[in-house]
Amino acid sequence: MNSANSRSRLYAAIIMSFPIALAFGITLIPVVTDYGDHTLAEEAVRDSTRWYLGHILTAMAFGLGVLACSCIGDVLYRMGQRKRVMIALPLVAVGGSLHAAGLGADGIGPIAVVEGGESARLFFDGSSDLVPMIFVAAAVVFGLGLIALMFGVSRTNLLKGIWKVIVPTASILFVGLEALPSGWGLYGIAALCFLVFAPLSLALRRGVLLP
Repeated sequence: MNSANSRSRLYAAIIMSFPIALAFGITLIPVVTDYGDHTLAEEAVRDSTRWYLGHILTAMAFGLGVLACSCIGDVLYRMGQRKRVMIALPLVAVGGSLHAAGLGADGIGPIAVVEGGESARLFFDGSSDLVPMIFVAAAVVFGLGLIALMFGVSRTNLLKGIWKVIVPTASILFVGLEALPSGWGLYGIAALCFLVFAPLSLALRRGVLLP
């Protein structure tokens, strides 16, 4: 019992670390209201410290997201959903890595160009297809893994009542908001991340019986 409780509390802390870290990173990134307007992006890069740290911390948050999903996957695996977990976790890992790659490029690239004596717009104009393609792939692959896990969770005793509907629905919206071509969508993503992961963290914190 003590071992199960310790594992439950550890998983709860790891799972909760993802939405907290993601919200912190996203809040730091200066808002670009229209991703298609490279002039707005260039203006945002002028706050270079926030731009750099925000992107790097958000990239790191997706690393925690992969770890959080691994904890959820372990719980589902122990509950007998082995095939689901074996499909979902590789998707989450690849999607999280793509998120980190895209965020790293978008965070470092324009600042490096400015440091080289050019306009940040040079980066945005030159990468207008490459970086968005990485984010699209990241959203789709990470999203498929996340949705698979959350629908698996809805079939267990981890959540009660309406939360069995709210959590998987929020996971779908989480992925959908990534398609919004505005920095304001990032705040919605941060909020939905709490809605997906916080109930699971709280359930494990309360000591839901784990096998």
